[in-house]
Amino acid sequence: MRLPSCARTPPDPGIASGTSPSGSPSSLAVANSCSVSRSGSCHSRCPDRAASYSQIAAAIGVSDSTAARRVESLIRRGCLRFRTIFETALIGLEVEFLQWFTVEPGELDNVGAQLVKERSTRYVSATTGRFNLCLHGVLPGYGDLYHYMTAVVGALPGVHTADMTLQARTLKRAWVPVGIDAANEERSR
Repeated sequence: MRLPSCARTPPDPGIASGTSPSGSPSSLAVANSCSVSRSGSCHSRCPDRAASYSQIAAAIGVSDSTAARRVESLIRRGCLRFRTIFETALIGLEVEFLQWFTVEPGELDNVGAQLVKERSTRYVSATTGRFNLCLHGVLPGYGDLYHYMTAVVGALPGVHTADMTLQARTLKRAWVPVGIDAANEERSR
């Protein structure tokens, strides 16, 4: 497993060390003051994930430029990454599925690399247990499932099992509630 650079390398000088690049004292880093985890989550003091540098700076008690430098440092080191989360049905991908593969260990990297290249793949990971590869995919319609199973999955070397689970309804995606019910639940908190 490859760790993000923030877990392997020290931060930029002065950004998280409590001093500015010139060596003068500064307040704690965004990573310390704003509870930014290694995954980049900043929910404790910055609940609005679309916060501006000014809002982040105010929340952690630093200047706008210091907040900007610290956020840019986290981005550069791979500690903070951005994703756009949207409902795939909006772009014509109506069918969501999870697929569970049993792959010969010697072919696991190869199969995973091939599945990553498929436009239908949203997520793929190696796992342990009965199945050793998991995939989250999307397709335009139910009729596309047959072609996917025969032409895409059928062409993969070393695949012994490929179980598919269709998603009937998604309530939360990437830690964010989705849909009308979920939006109302989030507002009531």
